[in-house]
Amino acid sequence: MSPHGDTVDTMAGNDTLENDTNSASASSGLPFLPKKAEKPLPSLPRLPLQATMDPSAPWTVQSVLNTIPHPPRTSTSTSSSPPITNSPLPFLHTIARLKSTPRTGWLRFSITNPESISDHMYRMAILSMLCPPSLIARGINVPHCTKMALLHDMAECIVGDITPVDGVAKEEKHRRERETMEFLCCGVSDASSTTDKDKNTRSLSEGGVGPGLLKTASPALAQAGEDIRAVWQEYEDDETLEARFVHDLDKFELLVQMLEYEREMEGRVDFGEFVRVAQGVRLGEMKAWAREVLLERETFWRERGNRTVGGEGGGKEVAKLELGRSLIEGWERELGITSGADAGAGAGAGGGKEEKELPKKPVGVEGA
Repeated sequence: MSPHGDTVDTMAGNDTLENDTNSASASSGLPFLPKKAEKPLPSLPRLPLQATMDPSAPWTVQSVLNTIPHPPRTSTSTSSSPPITNSPLPFLHTIARLKSTPRTGWLRFSITNPESISDHMYRMAILSMLCPPSLIARGINVPHCTKMALLHDMAECIVGDITPVDGVAKEEKHRRERETMEFLCCGVSDASSTTDKDKNTRSLSEGGVGPGLLKTASPALAQAGEDIRAVWQEYEDDETLEARFVHDLDKFELLVQMLEYEREMEGRVDFGEFVRVAQGVRLGEMKAWAREVLLERETFWRERGNRTVGGEGGGKEVAKLELGRSLIEGWERELGITSGADAGAGAGAGGGKEEKELPKKPVGVEGA
């Protein structure tokens, strides 16, 4: 906002304005216009982080930092940069990679500018604010869910978005993510084994994680780091109602993005292989939401003869429509929804079958 109340677009790529022209524009009610850049600004690479790594080398946090042009300043940094102060900047510069790291699965379908990890987490956070009333009646902590949605994939700023086709074992993936969160936040927990805690004192070049970027910044940021790490761990443990809801949101958001890309590409590409994630949705309320997505997808492809655009005979048969139909019918039976009826009818009554009581986060826990 300018002193005169005019909004200036700071993302235009150049903060130098034509003063005389802008003064005239302001007096006439026209928007400010930035100078045309003499050279086009370079675009950030949007490649899966794994593409920059040597797959044969042991993975450590340091092995990734070695590939980053401007790695964060840590307590063991040898660069000529100013020393670390009571600032979150090293942490912020590191998680900024979430904004430019793409969700890897879409790259396999030659989408040149797919959603980033941050894009995915942002919409999940918004979705958490739309929490179904029946879950609120069960005492779910919605602000805590929003926090969890915003940070559940934070470790991917270092680890990258590893998918099942990348050939990384589930246990190895979790190790990388855990060590990244320790590096970002607060080092290894006091509750960890002596062997694990030794990683706090070992340098990054020796395979350690250091004391944590936030923990070394200031006591206040150290506490924030502990809180972030605890919420991330709660998501990983997947035991509370909040964690189960956010896990379902993770799958639901993927289904929505799948449909949106199919529509955006006007039926030229079939992303049906992602329908399988709907099988993992657990809460009745979220099954009702997922049902709506699969119904929309079914309608979209039926209008196109259930075939992709192009090729002899109109293209290929669309994948996973039968699985989608099976899930829709199964959820309708479970939730008491008549085919074609409003999905909210079943969810509003409690989401179908009553689930066992899960641990709940009290309001206000960890600042949520």
